[in-house]
Amino acid sequence: MSGKQLYQLFFGLALLLGLGLIASVYFGVTMLEESSEELHTAKVQQEVTEAQELSLIQAKADIEEYSGLEQLATRIIPQEKDQARTVREVIAVAQDSGVTVSTVSFPSSNLGAAQASSQSVITQATPVQGIPGLLELEMSIGVSESPTTYDRFISFLNKLEQNRRTSQVQSISIIPDEDNRSLLTFTVNLVVYIKP
Repeated sequence: MSGKQLYQLFFGLALLLGLGLIASVYFGVTMLEESSEELHTAKVQQEVTEAQELSLIQAKADIEEYSGLEQLATRIIPQEKDQARTVREVIAVAQDSGVTVSTVSFPSSNLGAAQASSQSVITQATPVQGIPGLLELEMSIGVSESPTTYDRFISFLNKLEQNRRTSQVQSISIIPDEDNRSLLTFTVNLVVYIKP
């Protein structure tokens, strides 16, 4: 074998080794990029999973912490409309305060009307905006036949506020007695909340 042939042989081997090295580097870099991308995706997925686990743990802790509130809400917000019971409770509050209720009224009912079949079973009540499942029922209480004192009126409002039924006073109309200015008649418009 001559020197020229040996040179060509080594040159060919060097060229093949160089091409092999370039191909190895290219495929190695490609594999590293793919592995890096997979590793990054796995890390992101792990962080998401850890965040979900923490959120779940917090949710379970919140459920345990606030489970008493659900029971309290069930006791405070009646599950039924029962107007007769509501009226009895208001009259009992009034009697405890020394106030004589002369009128109790509710909005007119559409019970039995054709459109009532497509609406909620609870008539007169309207949904509370922003709180799904909670309904409000308007109620008006009047004391006009038997004037009362201002102290008894305040006592009535305080006891109404502490009543088990969750309600909100919408408006109050007070009229002083013409003969005795220390006495008054009043009308209180309430919204009573129901969660059927």
